[in-house]
Amino acid sequence: MLGKKVAVATTVLMIGTVIANVIGFASMIIVARHLAPEDFGLAITALAIVLIIGALTDLPVSTSLYHLKTPSDDDFNTAWTLSLLRGLVAMLVLLAMAYPLSALYEDARLVPLIAALSIMPLGFSLRSMYFERYAMDLNFTPSIVERVFQKLASALTAIAIATTTASYWAIPVSMIVASFASLLITYVYAPRLPRLSLKSFKAIFGYSIWLSLAGMFNAITWRIEILTAGKLIGPAGAGYIGLGAQFTSRFREFAVGPIRQSLFSAFSKMQEDPARLRVAYGASMATSLALLAPIGVGMSLLSGSIDAGAHFSPK
Repeated sequence: MLGKKVAVATTVLMIGTVIANVIGFASMIIVARHLAPEDFGLAITALAIVLIIGALTDLPVSTSLYHLKTPSDDDFNTAWTLSLLRGLVAMLVLLAMAYPLSALYEDARLVPLIAALSIMPLGFSLRSMYFERYAMDLNFTPSIVERVFQKLASALTAIAIATTTASYWAIPVSMIVASFASLLITYVYAPRLPRLSLKSFKAIFGYSIWLSLAGMFNAITWRIEILTAGKLIGPAGAGYIGLGAQFTSRFREFAVGPIRQSLFSAFSKMQEDPARLRVAYGASMATSLALLAPIGVGMSLLSGSIDAGAHFSPK
């Protein structure tokens, strides 16, 4: 029964993820065609800095709710409070580092870009924690609505700014809009106002800190090439690398994200049965490899065609 629910949940997630990524993919191409590579690279460099700092200060408290059998209001309130504190810390760190980082890259435009993007972690941190109840029950329809709405709001914003002004601000403003669009949907589905509380601090923090360390490593490895390119070969080089990274991340999000999200919810229900969890984990890894390996090969074979179809503005 659980296996069937996981299969259905994964299918729903994949369909929704395809829709969201088609929107993001199309908007990325349109924006790239209206921006010079150095402008795209500048915005992507600023975004990479924000995402890495966000990951270094991240505390995935919403995920920690999954390992609790029946989360209480105190658990949800504590998770929201810790998320809020984390968002404020990330914002303050980014504001403090905006000028030093602009000096490192020798580009004063990074100061307002990083300062504006510092709002993004705060937007995501204010999400309704009660929204996670849907995913805990393997009901991912609200998550898909959130993802599609977020991508649509971001895409419309980016396209509008890029086509009317050809400004690199299209990317950071669209990301800020995305964070608050996501925030809005979580409260539409879970309209319960949280309270400041740390009553469940030990249970929530003790679990999420380990996930935070893993997230730090992943974020750094995924973004370090853009930061390195921005420093060594300039914004234009970072722009080309960033555009390529956007393509691969879209495919990774489509292929890996739904499987990982549905399996995480399913595995959380097996935590008291290690033998069953071990068997389910092995089977899921074999199935995932069978699905993902052909996608990776296909991306390599189609790389030339993708490169021919997407390019920057010639200006």
